[in-house]
Amino acid sequence: MKNAATSILLEPQQGRRQLLFGAIPNDVRITLTLAPHGAKTYGVRLRTTDGKRDGTEFCLTPRTGRAHFSVSTHSGSAGRTHGGPAIAGLRGLDQPVRLDIICRHDLVDVEVDGRHTLINRFWNPRGDRFGVWAEDGPLTVRDVVVRPLLEHVPSGALRSPEPRSAQPN
Repeated sequence: MKNAATSILLEPQQGRRQLLFGAIPNDVRITLTLAPHGAKTYGVRLRTTDGKRDGTEFCLTPRTGRAHFSVSTHSGSAGRTHGGPAIAGLRGLDQPVRLDIICRHDLVDVEVDGRHTLINRFWNPRGDRFGVWAEDGPLTVRDVVVRPLLEHVPSGALRSPEPRSAQPN
């Protein structure tokens, strides 16, 4: 488990500012709070190698109240795809937002503030980095917790089939 106990401020600048976390397991649960301070758009990039060219991006846009999956190099067999599942009309994206993200095999599930969820599919995911980014304004990142998902099979759940006894004729 990785924890970022301190808050991190992505300073305001023109264009995009990004923070990358490395050595992230493929099957993982990531929780964090993002607090925009006027950022035009902000979000996360999942299963990326460099934070720029690959992975799947989840975007939040306060002005329009929209949450959506954006560019993905993993969403289709044809390679890079644009767009993806979206929710419009969300309120409070200009306030601190809590994200609960689960990546499992070829699926990513992002819960926004415990009220909304979007699910997308990865195709051939390879990256082991997780990025947090903001465009055209500052963003505070806090309460980051990264936990690998563990397989759990209760004792006795997997048993060999019982041998069949011979039936009399």
